[in-house]
Amino acid sequence: MRNTCIFLLALFVIVPTAFLKAQTKALNIEAEQLIVLNGEANAEALIDEVELFINGSFPKTTPQHFFRASYNDIYLPQEILIPLGALYQLDSVWLYDGAGKDRFQILIGNPKSWQEAADLQTDRYNQWRSFSLQGEGEYLLLRFYSSQAQIGELRFFGSERGAGQTQKYFEAKLIHLPKTLRQIFGVNAFVDDPLTIISPVASSIREYHNWDWDEANGDLNYMALQRKEFAWSPSYVAVWDFDKYYRDAKEMGISVFPCLQGTAIPYRGEEDFNVKPIYREYEAYKPQAYQDYAEYVFQFAARYGNTSVDASLLVLRADQKRLSGLNLISGVEVWNEPDKWWQGRKGYFHPFEYAAFLSAAYDGHEGRMGPKVGLKKADPKLPMIMGGLAETNLDYLLALKHWSDYNRKGEFPAQVLNFHHYSNNAGGQNGNATAALSPERDSLKEKLEKLVLFRDRNFPPQEVWLSEFGYDSNPKSSQGAPAIGPWNANEVQAIWLLRTYLAIAASGLDRAHLYMLRDVNAPNPNKYNSSGLRAEKWNKHAPKPSYAAVKSLLELLGDYYFIRSIPQEEKDVYLYEFESKKEGKHVYALWLGTESAKQIFNYSVSIPAQSVKLWELKEDFQWKETTKVLNNKLLPVKISEKPIFLEW
Repeated sequence: MRNTCIFLLALFVIVPTAFLKAQTKALNIEAEQLIVLNGEANAEALIDEVELFINGSFPKTTPQHFFRASYNDIYLPQEILIPLGALYQLDSVWLYDGAGKDRFQILIGNPKSWQEAADLQTDRYNQWRSFSLQGEGEYLLLRFYSSQAQIGELRFFGSERGAGQTQKYFEAKLIHLPKTLRQIFGVNAFVDDPLTIISPVASSIREYHNWDWDEANGDLNYMALQRKEFAWSPSYVAVWDFDKYYRDAKEMGISVFPCLQGTAIPYRGEEDFNVKPIYREYEAYKPQAYQDYAEYVFQFAARYGNTSVDASLLVLRADQKRLSGLNLISGVEVWNEPDKWWQGRKGYFHPFEYAAFLSAAYDGHEGRMGPKVGLKKADPKLPMIMGGLAETNLDYLLALKHWSDYNRKGEFPAQVLNFHHYSNNAGGQNGNATAALSPERDSLKEKLEKLVLFRDRNFPPQEVWLSEFGYDSNPKSSQGAPAIGPWNANEVQAIWLLRTYLAIAASGLDRAHLYMLRDVNAPNPNKYNSSGLRAEKWNKHAPKPSYAAVKSLLELLGDYYFIRSIPQEEKDVYLYEFESKKEGKHVYALWLGTESAKQIFNYSVSIPAQSVKLWELKEDFQWKETTKVLNNKLLPVKISEKPIFLEW
């Protein structure tokens, strides 16, 4: 998402064309420089017809493409951030004022400090206009207050004054070690899900963890302003002992990443669970606005991280043992889907607001908020994971980075970049999906590779995770897997998840958590009610075909690394190679990326071996193993939409 738009310091006065011809040179602004901070917008329409500006003369031709701001109130004013790459002195702007009337503001400076360059009305009808500007800065911020105005093209003029603050951009390079399938794959789960059914299908848990459970849990007599009291063993939900839960998970070899979500009742009152946890009267774009949450994160990290803190810093309910440095978790995710547009402005974090939130939760905004504030103040080595974004919006990430570059002296305030993505015909959660898509039709591997490349170029030290993905097994859901040929919807969910797992492994992601372990209410056709690998709690977590499929996949390929994708001449055929460094073996995964029960008989596969083991998933998604002898290193096999595996 792209946000706060500040273009130029300007006093907008109409200037004669003759004067503009004598202006300093035009700024060359490329489409990739436009960062839409909030919502979606065709920002490129502002700068995509530079050919209209011939020989520096005032244009006479009407643009073909027009920019309009979002119609959604939660994204208004809609902002576009433009890093200029250097310090510029601006002196004028040309723009085409189309139909409609609106307020349009231009700011100049940087994400820490802005000055108003212009505040004007687009009150002319289909006219080219010019304005003089004053001021200098490294960024422009364009701010549109409604969707009424149309702007056909913008052209800024000025002169470069210096390098400005150096921005960190990196060439793509591999600095993250490859991971095995078992290391990559985890699952979303809750404290009341049996750990024994998690370990066969996941090496880690993204544990949904409500702030309320650790503080007050709706106790109307709780006086947070007078005295905070945190509780974990037992928690405020007396039947849950998080010390025991995290210890049991660790003993079973399961890494836990609690996702600390939702504003606790003492801080939200009668507002919704998803509202931002604003502290006192602070503005939402200030780190100090998140004091209460950042204090909570400190206490959580102090208890479950691997660093012991002074007992005087612990804030506990009277019945709690004064423990710290228990070393029972592997990281903390701060918030869930901060870009949740469906919650309105009280729940949606503008990226500059979430950047401030991250800085507070990370280290108390570099220690400026007090000694008991922020995860890193409790445990410098415990990773912090940014809240999973509801969509794979790279502009949102860039906005976080630009804010951090100017408002923090040290490192970016998270070790993990985190996204959610569901394969459907709307392109993810931000749209009106009517049907799920197979991972191949969704181009899932390519979308995830784009995230990894973005990380390599802009955030080299960070890991990149996909912490929600999956399919429903109710075919009436807009995220539901359909019945295809001989397979019912439950079986197609299993098959598409297998292919999704292979795509994720091939993409270079560091970790992925399936949504989710158990169904919420499978008969309910609303999306995500039947996303589980197993049935609901009241159905005793009964296994579904998808559970058997994932379990079988990890039994075979859990210790394998992705090596390469091998292009095939035959349309829709996918062939991936995996290698086990432990055993020195190789496996080919082979399947058809279609949605029509297509099959190919006697498909010839070239394998550098004399014989192979053919692993096929039976109807119950358990393995059938057959040894095959090759003829001149060629093996004819039957392939379908259910992957087969060849081991040598």
